[in-house]
Amino acid sequence: MEDKTITIIFHTNCKASVDFCSLVKKLDNYKLNFIDLHTDELESELEVDIIPFICIDNKKTEIYKGKDAFDKIQSLIEINNKKDSRGIYGSSVTFIEDTKQKKEHIDLDAAKKNKT
Repeated sequence: MEDKTITIIFHTNCKASVDFCSLVKKLDNYKLNFIDLHTDELESELEVDIIPFICIDNKKTEIYKGKDAFDKIQSLIEINNKKDSRGIYGSSVTFIEDTKQKKEHIDLDAAKKNKT
């Protein structure tokens, strides 16, 4: 299975971009490629007119800019958290009581009287 990738284009002088990069780092199931417009040179046919800008798996149909990029990353984080919340047992666990063992009756009232 091929790793999923997200290319993030941002600018270090833009607070929204820096906040966005912190949010994206919560995605541990994606390979992240960061491009800083302040220091890196961008060679692309894509028009980067709004930042933050993301492209998922290098698909032109998976490009998100600005608030749409924030919303997309937030939804991916929520999906990732739902998958992790199932734990090692899956979505449901059934515990079965052992009926073969003989249960011992405990008289709580007698235990209180002996204590005093």
